[in-house]
Amino acid sequence: MKKKLLSTFVLLLFFVEIGLTQTSVVVQDLPVSISYFAENGIHPGLKLETYYTFKSKLKSKQYRKEKRQNKYGDKRKLKEFSLSYNLGFYSHPNNHTGVFSNVGLMYLKTKLRKRRQLGFVFEVGYLRRFNKLKTYELAPNGEIHRVRFAGNNALQISLAPIIGREIQLKENSIRIYGKPIVQLVQYNHSFFPNASFETGVVFNIKRKID
Repeated sequence: MKKKLLSTFVLLLFFVEIGLTQTSVVVQDLPVSISYFAENGIHPGLKLETYYTFKSKLKSKQYRKEKRQNKYGDKRKLKEFSLSYNLGFYSHPNNHTGVFSNVGLMYLKTKLRKRRQLGFVFEVGYLRRFNKLKTYELAPNGEIHRVRFAGNNALQISLAPIIGREIQLKENSIRIYGKPIVQLVQYNHSFFPNASFETGVVFNIKRKID
């Protein structure tokens, strides 16, 4: 199981790299997300993220009621598929500090009139836990040594719905969103379920919503 998840993580990194190198992507134009990340819902942290939209589709249809059609025009929805990458950390008091990195696939649907958004993201990532308590080990010669930056590594998979709203500015947009996250996190040779929460703002969205 561990080898399969590690292979998936590496493959997703590979596809992100291929997707970015084979298209005319300007790094400065990529959106940037800054969010509050709460591991297990209560352990505070910070998360930085960017994503690249590789496919988008605009759908429109008329309202059934003529009055609404005359008032609002066609009902339009924008569907987007993106590759995402993030870095973050959280603090578990008196236990450990977690530092993580994830790659993922994201789907987002925007209702253009009200600019409300719904979607989901699937991620595979790497987690490093650094012990907050002093850790010691017994050397072969019988001496006890303190281990600096002691901790353990883990793989994690995450699935989260996205609930948000996009706000139009002069040249681009910002997005305010929330994500309740369901996770499977490795510990030793097994995996256990975990739940986290994230809320943040996405800046530098290079498109206008009329």
